[in-house]
Amino acid sequence: MRALVWFCSVGLVLLSISGCGRDEGNGKTSNAAEPDFSLHYRSVPTYTPEQFCSLGSFKDLCMATSDKLAYVSGDPFGDMCVCRIVTDGGPIKPFAFSREEPVWMVTSIPTEDEIICQRDRGFDAPRHLSVPLSGGQGKFDDLIPWPDAHAEFYSWSWDEKSFFFGCNHQDHERMDVYEAHVEDRIEHGVDIELFYQNDSGYVFGDISNDKRHIAFCKSNSNYDSDILLYDLESGQMSNITRHNGDVICIPQCFSADAQGLYYLTDENSEYRYLKHYDIETESTEIFEKYDHDIMSMYFSEAGKYMVVVSNEDGFLQSLLFDVAKREEVLLPEITGASIVSSSFSLRETLMGMIVTGPRFSSTPYMYDINAYEYWPAEEGRHTDIEPSDLVDPQRLRFESFDGLEIPALLYTPHQLRPGSSAPALIRVGDGPGGQLRLEFDALTQLLVNHGYVVLAVNPRGSSGYGKTFSTLDDGRHGVDDLADCVAAKRLLAATGYVDTSKIGIIGEGYGGFLATRALAFQPDEFVLGVDMFGPVDFEASIRNMPAWRQAERDELCWELGDPETDRDYLNSISPVSWSEKIAGPLLVLYSERDKWNNKHSVEKFLEEAKDNGVGVQEFLVQNDDNRLLNKETRIAAYERVLLFLEEHLGVVVSPEPVDAGTTESGG
Repeated sequence: MRALVWFCSVGLVLLSISGCGRDEGNGKTSNAAEPDFSLHYRSVPTYTPEQFCSLGSFKDLCMATSDKLAYVSGDPFGDMCVCRIVTDGGPIKPFAFSREEPVWMVTSIPTEDEIICQRDRGFDAPRHLSVPLSGGQGKFDDLIPWPDAHAEFYSWSWDEKSFFFGCNHQDHERMDVYEAHVEDRIEHGVDIELFYQNDSGYVFGDISNDKRHIAFCKSNSNYDSDILLYDLESGQMSNITRHNGDVICIPQCFSADAQGLYYLTDENSEYRYLKHYDIETESTEIFEKYDHDIMSMYFSEAGKYMVVVSNEDGFLQSLLFDVAKREEVLLPEITGASIVSSSFSLRETLMGMIVTGPRFSSTPYMYDINAYEYWPAEEGRHTDIEPSDLVDPQRLRFESFDGLEIPALLYTPHQLRPGSSAPALIRVGDGPGGQLRLEFDALTQLLVNHGYVVLAVNPRGSSGYGKTFSTLDDGRHGVDDLADCVAAKRLLAATGYVDTSKIGIIGEGYGGFLATRALAFQPDEFVLGVDMFGPVDFEASIRNMPAWRQAERDELCWELGDPETDRDYLNSISPVSWSEKIAGPLLVLYSERDKWNNKHSVEKFLEEAKDNGVGVQEFLVQNDDNRLLNKETRIAAYERVLLFLEEHLGVVVSPEPVDAGTTESGG
């Protein structure tokens, strides 16, 4: 399946200038090694949920018009806001924020020292494109004049006098393409014109720099899609990826000269690779192909550089290419972390990067491409947690009930002594079709720091392991993928240090659904379950999706079933249909703001499950949705999870709290 998400900075990162870590010829880094179940005891402090939630994380970094500034979405000050970065070092400061809602960075305005951001009113609420006013102190100027419409930024025009965006102003179920002229914005406001009326509801890909062509993606199923190329001069729409059978084709970017289109495909391959389409000759060639998925590609501001992001067994790596020379350019090689996203300055000499790894929450770095020099965006930032106290997982495989190899990440606490044993948790991510990667996961590290062994499982149906693996849960949701989680217990038993009488299961979104399903249909396998915002009524969840998420709704219908035609199947896998089967302690986290998962449905499920008398508990999130973007809410949720685990699995380690502000990151 394609990755479908239901709902739901620390440390000194060691970098050195060298190659990008690929073996020549096959595009691989390192495969999962043979298991090493030896223990290396080391006493470490026990950190609190508040300390983990105070680390801060960043994403959506964007270089400003000047090389001296950059902007990034981040939560180091509590709620998610847009932060301002001085690129040659200095403290990261909040720039655009709201006391009522999260604010996300979108793009900088090339002709002004201003930014465009997006205010987040929740999953189902339409979002607007806005410019912060008065230094961003909670006041915004909406660029889109339709308050009830949803708008998404697409790209800047080549002359940087306008930008393109999608909006459902005319029809809530489709995103038309608009052009917003901002050259005279300050004096005369924004001039918006309809650029293309998307009557067929295709998914936007890119617009060529000469404004002649638009690339769209036409999805036929979760395993099959076409690229449509629209010529604005002739008015002709052409399918440029005609094929037989199920083939994924996803447009990425037009070339800077507007003569070609780069796209991802898995034609005749298990994995997605990068191809180039020549518009004039209608010919294609393979640009980059590995034995793992390429996730995305994009260009620097003027098209000098290309970035290719690939996913090798849950490890994201970015490769930088000089387009004209068609040569790979050196990037910082990261020990214990990876570059997951980047942005270029207008002069294409400075690269802003988001770096993350299992022991390092996402952190902004700057990289001078010509000088091969890098530095953290904020030198000497104080944190409560020493990165060496956290755990790097092992990438492993284990055999499931039918012989299929299932990928997993094994986290073992430092403080586990040889000859002793500890409780364990099977950790399942969101989806269906998601993937738990080698990235920072605050909840997982919190659980491991408190003494629990955690095995993060990517069951069949997960993305990142080839298209065959991604289809293996089809029509068997909550059955074969859950059986993979049960089989994971054998790996935990093989470690020799897991108390097999104390194994629980925990997950978010679809992973939370599997945790609940486990206590109903595999009641003897797990001591407890923690369901964080898992869907309890699939039919209602799909029906309640807002109109502007039609493309996502289609994907869920293809993956799980259409409420109009597959109602029986959706009801059969929904927890509200078998709440009386819950046979073990279960903690359910849900939100009053989460309209994907109707609060009434969750409460109905809880009421019936509690009648079983098996210790079903609940935690209602009142001031946030299921993403837990609010720091205080996130702390409270993590504390509640720890209390539930301690109640049923026991207190694993004696707290050894540390004083705040004792560790410096960066350098």
